[in-house]
Amino acid sequence: MLRSLIHHRIRYYLILRKIEMTPWVKWSESSDLCFKFSSAESSYSISFTNLSCVWKEEKTDDEISQKSENLNPSIEASNKRITSIVGSVVNDEKARQSSYVYLSEDGNRKLVIKMEQRLENLPFVWEFEPELQTKEQLKEDIVLPLLYSLVEMEYRERELIHIIKRKDAEIEDYKATGAKVSRKQLETKPFEESKFGESLSGIHRVGLQSPSDIFSKSSPNIFCKISRLIV
Repeated sequence: MLRSLIHHRIRYYLILRKIEMTPWVKWSESSDLCFKFSSAESSYSISFTNLSCVWKEEKTDDEISQKSENLNPSIEASNKRITSIVGSVVNDEKARQSSYVYLSEDGNRKLVIKMEQRLENLPFVWEFEPELQTKEQLKEDIVLPLLYSLVEMEYRERELIHIIKRKDAEIEDYKATGAKVSRKQLETKPFEESKFGESLSGIHRVGLQSPSDIFSKSSPNIFCKISRLIV
């Protein structure tokens, strides 16, 4: 009863805070860095995390224009077009794979990411220099969605177990009236809840090599869906 009440309160809390967000994605297979990107007509916001820290950069219309003039003096385009190009480059897996990523190991944990791509036979360069965020931001972006995901997964597991038990009861009722399975390979044994989940083998079966791999497997997953609902 308490578990169900907690679940419904969390779902209500998430609905109240619903916004449209870009889910976390792993930056590249060779990096543990993850990012999420969102943009408006001529502005963007991008966040990065290594699951220990969060960095964030937000650029408005004028800032994008100035940055583009400094990095790409030979390219003339509207701020809306530049923002669109930045989004395309960021969402290009090959461009991310070949990008330059610098993370200082000193106390300030400075992060710099440089990306290059050819645009109509002209080189297009963009640099992200996001600012290190507080631990509170790490909680909002990573910790809370993970905790809510656990609650959601537990709720779904209980619902599935309930459905399976009802299916088993339905099958037993059919058998009691003389019904038989037409193909032997389709026959299943009654579900035993006590043995279900005794071993934690999911992590090994999915093949996660590092925690950040969760952002590159079977997206959109529960974490991504819940992240979209949290401001």
